[in-house]
Amino acid sequence: MTPNASDFVEVLSNSIFKSLPRSEQRRWAQVYLKGLLASPGKKTIRNIAGEWQGPVEQSLQQFISKSPWEWSPVRQELARFLENNVQRSLAWVIQPLVIEKAGSHSVGVARQFVAQLGRVANCQQAVGIWLAGDTASFPVEWNLILPPPWTTESSLRRRARIPEATESPTPVRAALHAVKQMAEKWPLEIRPVVMDLQDMEPVEAVSAFVGMHIPFILRVDGSLPVALRSDARRRADLRSVTAVDLIRLLRAQRRPVEWICHLTSERKTAPLVAQDVLIRSAGPAGSEPVALQLLGAWHPGSGDLPTEFWLTNMVRTPPVQTFRLAKLADRVSRDFDDFCDPIGIRDFSGRSFRGWHHHATLVAAAHTVAVLVEWSGHNREKQTARQAELPFVPATNFLHAPPPRSQWITSGQF
Repeated sequence: MTPNASDFVEVLSNSIFKSLPRSEQRRWAQVYLKGLLASPGKKTIRNIAGEWQGPVEQSLQQFISKSPWEWSPVRQELARFLENNVQRSLAWVIQPLVIEKAGSHSVGVARQFVAQLGRVANCQQAVGIWLAGDTASFPVEWNLILPPPWTTESSLRRRARIPEATESPTPVRAALHAVKQMAEKWPLEIRPVVMDLQDMEPVEAVSAFVGMHIPFILRVDGSLPVALRSDARRRADLRSVTAVDLIRLLRAQRRPVEWICHLTSERKTAPLVAQDVLIRSAGPAGSEPVALQLLGAWHPGSGDLPTEFWLTNMVRTPPVQTFRLAKLADRVSRDFDDFCDPIGIRDFSGRSFRGWHHHATLVAAAHTVAVLVEWSGHNREKQTARQAELPFVPATNFLHAPPPRSQWITSGQF
C-alpha cells in the first residue's frame, strides 16, 4: 500500500468507524480495509489475512461474519464524510449488482432471471446507491436481494443469520426501500435519483417517488405508453402513444446539447427533445395519471430513431441539466469497473447475511480511498474543473407544480 493510501485510510477510519463500540473492532476494520486495497487477486478473507503476519484470518473471519456491529451508521458516516470533504453529489444513482456464482452456499444465491443479463443465472443480486458527481461517484448503500427460499425456509434463514424482518423484494422495491431509508434517516440533502428501468415496469417507481416527494430521472423503454397532457382532461383514459413514437413526432424540435461522456471523458453533443406527458398511476383504477416530462435523445448513426428515453418529475429544471444528470449513470459504471469491482465487491463467498453487508460496507470505504489516491496523483484543479460545467442546483429547486400550458420546449430553457 502506498504512503498516500495509508494516510487516507487513517483519516477515513477516524471519521467513519466512530460508531463501532470497541477499539478492537475499529482496529480490525482498518486491517480489512487495508487488505482490500493491498491484497492481489480475489479479496477473500484468507488472501486479505495473508498481507499480515500472525494469526489474522480467524480474527477477520469473526469480525466480518459474526461480530454484531451495525453497518448502517458506518455507511451514513461515509456519506457524510464524502459530502463534507470530497464532493457534493449531484445525484443518487441506483446501480444493480449481479454476482454470478458456481455453487449454492453463499447467502442469497439462487437460479433466477436477471433483467440486466437477459437470462437465468445462478447468482446473487443486490442494488447499490451511489453519490455521483461529475468527477467521481461513490457507493454508500447496498441492499442484498434475497430470493424467497432464503426468507421462507427456516433452515436457510438460520444458517445465514437473516433477520426475521428481512423479506424478498423485487429489485425495484429493494431500491425504493433503500432510497426511502436514505431520504428519511440519513444526514444528507436529497438529490435526484437516477435509475435505469428499461427492462422493468416504471409505474411503481414513479408512484413511489412522487409519494415520497423525491426528484427522479428514470430511463425507460421506448415502448412505454404515454399521453399528452391536457388542461381540460387529465384522466387516465386519454389516448396514449408509445414514447418512441411521440419523440419521433417531435424530432423537428430537437436541440443539440453538450454533455460529458463519463465512460471516455470526451465532450459530446446529442440532439435532445422533451415533452410534457402523463403516465398511468399505480393507484386504484380511475386514479389521476402522473404528470411528468419525457426526454428523448439520439445517438450518432441512429437516423430518425431516438435511442434514449428518460422520465422525470423535475419539471422546472432545464432539460439540458436533467440530461446531464441522467448521464451520471455512466460515471457510476466507469467507477464500478475502475475501482469497486477490482477492490472486491463481488468477492465475498461466506454464508452470513451480516458478513455480506460488513464486506460491502468496507468495500465502499476502500473505494473511497482508491479514488482519493487516484486524485492525489493528478492536479486537483483539473479534477474539479469539470464539475463546474454542471451547475449545482439544490434539491429544493427540483420539485414544483407543473408549469402552465406553454410548451417549454420552445421557451429557451435549453
